[in-house]
Amino acid sequence: MTPPMVEYPLDSFFSTSYNLELLGTGDLLPQVEWNTTKNRSKIKEVYLQLLDSLPKVEWRHIMSRNSARPKAIFHMWLQIHNRLLTVDRLLKWGMQVEPKCVFCKGVDETRDHIFFECHYAQQVWYKLMRWLKIQWPAHCSWGLQYLLILARTRGKSSQANVLKMVYSEFGFAIWNERNKRVFEDKEQNAESLAREIACICNVRTVVRSRAYLQSCIF
Repeated sequence: MTPPMVEYPLDSFFSTSYNLELLGTGDLLPQVEWNTTKNRSKIKEVYLQLLDSLPKVEWRHIMSRNSARPKAIFHMWLQIHNRLLTVDRLLKWGMQVEPKCVFCKGVDETRDHIFFECHYAQQVWYKLMRWLKIQWPAHCSWGLQYLLILARTRGKSSQANVLKMVYSEFGFAIWNERNKRVFEDKEQNAESLAREIACICNVRTVVRSRAYLQSCIF
């Protein structure tokens, strides 16, 4: 129940008519009557008008309706936009760090390398794809993997829903494993890490995709 001292100001605010002006332009949105009991759909109308001129991002569908853990989804967004603190970025800032990948020890660490082009990451990913019964091209780059993910996670099929979750959890697990090797001197083999990701996805999958995932044997 709304406290008496708050109820009146809120009712007064929502029952008032406003002219909303778009920032940076002189265009006025249609007058909208805000009311606590009527015309609530007007809020949606104004919101959609504000978004009308904004471009749609290509990765929107792998972010929405994703059953992965929120921290894994946020990590995926950072990975897509190359905002993670990978060694190549740290070196550009003048930091003195070991440039080689902690997994293979042979190639400089970059976003593209550690999340798919590295042999260790590929081992984990292909184990997950075999588990999901998905044919995946061999030796593809991070860019090609990303494009394939965008293409194969469209729609509402069980496989598309599961794949976007697995992709999110895979990237988050690779990053955590990288940090453990750098800061804790601990390591986990590809088989064990893939099983850990599969376990997390089994627990978090939504009801409509559970039958598909249960048919997949690791």
